[in-house]
Amino acid sequence: MRWLIVYLLAVAVIWLFVRNTTWRRGLLAVVSVGFAGLMIALTLSEQQAGPDAPLPTDRQLSEVRQSETIRYGAMKPSDIAISESALANTETIGTDPSGREVRRPNPLQWQLTTRISNRSDTYTARDVGLRVQLYSCPAFFSTPQAELTLEALRAACSRVGQRTVGLEKIALAPGESHSDERIVTFPNQLEASNPRYWIDVQTVSAESGR
Repeated sequence: MRWLIVYLLAVAVIWLFVRNTTWRRGLLAVVSVGFAGLMIALTLSEQQAGPDAPLPTDRQLSEVRQSETIRYGAMKPSDIAISESALANTETIGTDPSGREVRRPNPLQWQLTTRISNRSDTYTARDVGLRVQLYSCPAFFSTPQAELTLEALRAACSRVGQRTVGLEKIALAPGESHSDERIVTFPNQLEASNPRYWIDVQTVSAESGR
């Protein structure tokens, strides 16, 4: 039925176009607009007249809820271990007064290296969110980074920056490890003298298919 209407309309347009030479240009414009409107109306009417999309069944809804529960509730931050980490200033290249090339640390840009592992026996980690805290410590603070505790940092140092780093779609299977290296900055960072840092797992989601 739709194409019959289009055919009859096309025949009428051709007949009017041939017979009426005085208003040919205006007639063509009016008919073109009318034809476009008719096509849109026919398309919308067919979509409305078509069969409604079937409603999801109780089983499908249950599967969706189970998938979401697994993704966001099956794993805890403690299921992800940070086995290695490093945070150091990147370098900028400049020249000294004699014109020689020198490298200087960039105090506002950092190279972050991490290695995490999945402790879960059942679930594959999909996304992991790390919280990175940057501290400025007094000159006399000599505790090595590897021996630090968060309590010691808070007691002796001042936090000058914090940010979240997302490791997305890493598909980290049980027992496996994932390494990441990237350049990061800290929003509104203050000067970090004798810097130390603390990294912990803030969020983790699981692959719904395990």
